[in-house]
Amino acid sequence: MKTKREKSLSIVSVLLILAWTSFSGNAIYGATTLVNLQLNAGTITITSPASLTFTTPPTVSFQSQLLAEHFSGTGNYFTVNDLKGADEGYSTTLQISGNLTTGGLSIASGNVSFKVNSTTPILMSGAANPRVLIDAASASYQAMHVARTYIYRDTALNTGAISQYGQSIFLQVTIPAGQPAGAYVGTLVYTLIEN
Repeated sequence: MKTKREKSLSIVSVLLILAWTSFSGNAIYGATTLVNLQLNAGTITITSPASLTFTTPPTVSFQSQLLAEHFSGTGNYFTVNDLKGADEGYSTTLQISGNLTTGGLSIASGNVSFKVNSTTPILMSGAANPRVLIDAASASYQAMHVARTYIYRDTALNTGAISQYGQSIFLQVTIPAGQPAGAYVGTLVYTLIEN
């Protein structure tokens, strides 16, 4: 059993150890620095395939013919690349500029039409954005002698979503009866309109 003096000596020893621990370390000071980073908005751009070539050319016929092909694969996607993420929307259109021609021969641009495999655009990169859509009319063939709405996003709160969307198309050409043979070429114009 410890005496009263031994108990108080133990308490003093503990206090000295605590005091030594509190004052023996190096002083640590903290300071804060504000880090600033300005990240500028990009732009909205589009990409399209360099060319679309039908793989099974038809033979001249006394009957009119329908030539249709799905130009699938990401290399054939028409895309919208939104690095802006603004609330203002955009739309894109597809149109055949002029007729399909070879020499002095032509197939009217109204004979060329397109449709999509799905009216849901494919997210290729970035944040999913439920406001990016493909025009519902694209589910059925539409003649391309006039501009047809394709991928679009209406003006609405966008919360800065940065994304790349794309989709492939089916092309269809109505070849008139008795159309002469030739390597017909036309220009498909893909256009971006920012709201």
